[in-house]
Amino acid sequence: MILLEPEITIPSQNRLKKNSTYTAACASSIGVLVLLGWEFDIEFLKRIVPGFVAMNPLTAISFMLTGTVIILLNKEKSSSEITLVWKFFALLTTLIGVLCLLSNLMGMNGGIDQWFFTEKLNDKLSHIHNRMAPNTAFNFILSGISIFFFKYETKRKHIISQYLILVVALISLLSIIGYIYGVRSFYGVLTYIPMAINTSFCFLLISTSIFLSSSDKGFIAEFTNNYLGSVMARKLIPSIVIIPTLLGFMILYGEKYRLYTSHFGMALFTASNILIFAYLIKRTQTTINKADIARTGAEKKMIALNLKLEERTVALEVLNKELESFSYSVSHDLKAPLRYIKGYTKILQEDYAPLLGENGNKTMSVIIRNTHKMESLINDLLEFSRIRRTELQRSACDMDRLVRTVLQEQLMTLKDKEYEIKIDTLYPCSGDPAMIEQVWVNLISNALKYASKNDKPVIEIGSYLNKEEKIYFVKDNGVGFDMEYANKLFAVFQRLHSEKDFEGTGIGLAIVHRIITRHGGRVWAEAIKNEGAQFYFSLPL
Repeated sequence: MILLEPEITIPSQNRLKKNSTYTAACASSIGVLVLLGWEFDIEFLKRIVPGFVAMNPLTAISFMLTGTVIILLNKEKSSSEITLVWKFFALLTTLIGVLCLLSNLMGMNGGIDQWFFTEKLNDKLSHIHNRMAPNTAFNFILSGISIFFFKYETKRKHIISQYLILVVALISLLSIIGYIYGVRSFYGVLTYIPMAINTSFCFLLISTSIFLSSSDKGFIAEFTNNYLGSVMARKLIPSIVIIPTLLGFMILYGEKYRLYTSHFGMALFTASNILIFAYLIKRTQTTINKADIARTGAEKKMIALNLKLEERTVALEVLNKELESFSYSVSHDLKAPLRYIKGYTKILQEDYAPLLGENGNKTMSVIIRNTHKMESLINDLLEFSRIRRTELQRSACDMDRLVRTVLQEQLMTLKDKEYEIKIDTLYPCSGDPAMIEQVWVNLISNALKYASKNDKPVIEIGSYLNKEEKIYFVKDNGVGFDMEYANKLFAVFQRLHSEKDFEGTGIGLAIVHRIITRHGGRVWAEAIKNEGAQFYFSLPL
């Protein structure tokens, strides 16, 4: 049965990082404009709204530094020099925040926030001596620490970075709401100079930029994937922030100009919220229902496909069993007549050799040789069928002992040839010892056969481990083969060399493949023509 995992798709990280870079660049640009405003006494650039407090020059410089840091962080390939620069800038931003906060709390004059444009800091419009606000300094401290944790790969430090910058975003959002509603305690701390409105906006840009950069990590990743809940959250959160804020402003505006009483304004605010959020809930319900209908339809189709697949699998298994039974029966039934052919041919050759003459005796030899070949082929086919039907008898396999036993038996038949045999570490495994021994017999005999025409044949046998499996190999310095035809190696009756050069039935490697796949492993080969071949098989740990 096919089981489909739900797809988790995160919006293109390249696109999000580009947006993050643009947002950070906007914050830096605002800092540059504020400095130009201080330099050329352009009030709009310093404070946006007349009568509101202006952004402190050091605050503008800090935004330039923070924006630059985020742009450097978003570079895909960062050199050690770039890393050193952004760490220095982040540290400098944090240090500026700490020093300004301390100078505010301790009532110190001449702090670093008064070093730039000192003569112009006495604000004539708002009648305030301009300094960096305590909540502004606190936000810079949090931003700097957040950036330091940003590059760490551990999940815990990513979450710390995101929660710190979330606090920055909430403080700046609260400040903007305070300006909209005229609630000074939202953007100012006690009698200290309040946070400027353009400062609040820049902190929102910085927070958004860091969130976009880390959108695949921490709790932000829960909002950027394509699960239905995340899609709904992305649609609802902006509405939750913007709609009540605008409604509240409109209600206060109406009350201020005495369009209605405060009681009517509160009722209107409540009713408007109910209507708008009822509409949003209805839209959300419709979207979820559509997705649910689509999912149910997909599940039904998947169940139908699974049923068809199961039926085809059962039919295929029955067909395979029938084919194997047929091949087994045919192979088994062929052995008896083949024995008669071989036996009577030998009788003819032995008893009537003078009458047959030279050509007749050659013909008898060809018949006997081909009956031997046919007998080997039938035996291999029977072995191939038997492996499928035989139940695995798993136990511990001493691979070193198996290999040495097989080598000893194989080399006894090749006393006329000297082989250099190298046996490396052979890890024990779990499997059917008889079947695993057959794998070694087929691979080692192949290696000995194909290396036999080399003047100095070398066979190397060993194993190594990876995370999930043990891998065993047999290497030789024989004739090798063309890798273009490697896919044919483990199929029945497929041979890559002429029978005149090397004897064989073309079933040995197919048997190896069947045994190893039954054990849950895999088989593959590598070779260079006329330089040798390496055959590998793996078994699960």
